[in-house]
Amino acid sequence: MLEAIANKLRANIPPPFPVHTRTIDYKGRSISICGRESDPHFQGVGLDTNDPLAFVLARALPETATVLDVGANIGFTASLAAAHGAKVYALEPSPSAHPCLLETIRANGFQKAITPVQKAFGAQVGTISFLDHPGSPSVSHIAADATLDGHGAIQVPVTTLDQFVKENRLKVDLVKVDVEGFEIDVLAGAVKTIADQKPSMLLEFNSFTMIAFRDLNPRTLLDRLLEIFPFVYRFADGKPTLVRNKEEQKAFLHQNLVLHGCVDDLYCRFSAIDI
Repeated sequence: MLEAIANKLRANIPPPFPVHTRTIDYKGRSISICGRESDPHFQGVGLDTNDPLAFVLARALPETATVLDVGANIGFTASLAAAHGAKVYALEPSPSAHPCLLETIRANGFQKAITPVQKAFGAQVGTISFLDHPGSPSVSHIAADATLDGHGAIQVPVTTLDQFVKENRLKVDLVKVDVEGFEIDVLAGAVKTIADQKPSMLLEFNSFTMIAFRDLNPRTLLDRLLEIFPFVYRFADGKPTLVRNKEEQKAFLHQNLVLHGCVDDLYCRFSAIDI
């Protein structure tokens, strides 16, 4: 499977739509990110010192790490991790985002560092309904029965994290998950890998997408993360703070729903951070 992906990258087939490039600076080098001009995510792409991803890359990720980027979109996180020195597997099922991911990989010469895989991760292997937004691929998402705008969905292949790790004989250090409300399904398909390998996880906690797309109470995901990981950190001004007891959980949910527009990042680990 991975050899076929490598051949596709080497073929240098152009995307079927115009792709634009933006450049960001990271660790003394210029990183090119490719995307559609109409995509707000592409237009706003960047990394500041208060970004949780910046903290993880600078303080917590070994330079020779193996990273699973689940919901890779146009390749921003994958590219920064590759520039850091990691080997990255970038999972992105969107027919609109995946060609931009390939262009980002080519533009940076990351063909050996990043392996793109056009699949979703979920709770089981097979196919799943997916709603693709060509103009704004970052809001494309799995279209379950409870999805409020699930009309016109296509079918995309889905596998589990456990199956992918087994097939490719991987030892995983970090899993980044941003799948528009279906993060709990990724966890359900990653039970063995998490138990055996104990990777850390940087996860988008988006209450709106959980409610609107997955029909899930956000507390359910928070409770599940706290069951799995001994250390769950939220971020304020770029600094990680533990979420432990009920008061801290309530404070995080208030922050997420009232102050942060429903979107936060949680960094989950099996060991404490030396802050």
